[in-house]
Amino acid sequence: MLVRGLTLSALLVSILGCSEKLPDRDYIPILKDRVYRVQEAVKSRGKNAIDSLLTESYADDGGADSLVQFVYGTDPTFEFERFAKTEILFTNDLARVDCLISGKDGRTLGAATLTFERSKDRWLLKRISQGARPVDSLQADSVL
Repeated sequence: MLVRGLTLSALLVSILGCSEKLPDRDYIPILKDRVYRVQEAVKSRGKNAIDSLLTESYADDGGADSLVQFVYGTDPTFEFERFAKTEILFTNDLARVDCLISGKDGRTLGAATLTFERSKDRWLLKRISQGARPVDSLQADSVL
């Protein structure tokens, strides 16, 4: 019985020891800056500026054009202003930013989820998709 308990304890310790280390909280300001840079590039509609913030596969799939089209939507009167009410969840290599697409006149086009991927210490936008409305919370930045 003692041997069995020690074996189980050793197994638990080895499993916990092999788990991935907690993500660095220093990523939070970096990710906030990435969201801001994407926001400003989309507002300027500069294809090169946008493509420099995207993963290679997203850029190759028409990322800049599809990103601008997604953010501005189909309403010709909508003028994008910013990604509002951002909530950041991240691991060491992936980040998800839930936000609202907000216009200059205060209108909200809808919710979006931006997915970033860390590659060679750079966080690049991997995709943007329809998102769930972010929940107002006291802790805006979270770790997955």
